[in-house]
Amino acid sequence: MKKVLMLMASILVVANAAMADHIGVYGDQTGTSCNLANTGTVFVVHMFSAGTTGSRFKVDASASNTTVTFLNPTIGFVATGSAATDITVGYGTCLIGSGIVVGQLFLGGGSPSPTGCLKVSPAEAYPNVINIACDFQEISATGGEACFGGVAGHCPGTPVQSSTWGQVKALYR
Repeated sequence: MKKVLMLMASILVVANAAMADHIGVYGDQTGTSCNLANTGTVFVVHMFSAGTTGSRFKVDASASNTTVTFLNPTIGFVATGSAATDITVGYGTCLIGSGIVVGQLFLGGGSPSPTGCLKVSPAEAYPNVINIACDFQEISATGGEACFGGVAGHCPGTPVQSSTWGQVKALYR
């Protein structure tokens, strides 16, 4: 019985962690490519949201040879602050799902072809990237990294699929 309880507890921990909100830098608006083209078109995308009205983060460009400015928030969204230190984006309504385009980043100050990686990190003086839930509570989210020049970034995995207890038991027969 103790083993069954431990198995169930570990499954719940994995399921909760896998479904956590993730805010990352991507080369496309769908949040599928962590490889950035040297064209300078970069998107901040909110993934795996169970319900969100905003986010707070910074974009760390220390591994690249460029400066980053948050530009063009999605229509209806409001952004305040600086992408390099602390930016808050209000979405204007409660949104659920994956592929919520928060806005675009403008890259400048480096060589004609950016190199290195861009990473969504906690805003200065905050321990975590923040998702603002539909009830306006601040909840920790994960941040993602994307890289230029074909270097693989760290894209999040897909969320855990729900299953019945019978399906879980069948895995161990």
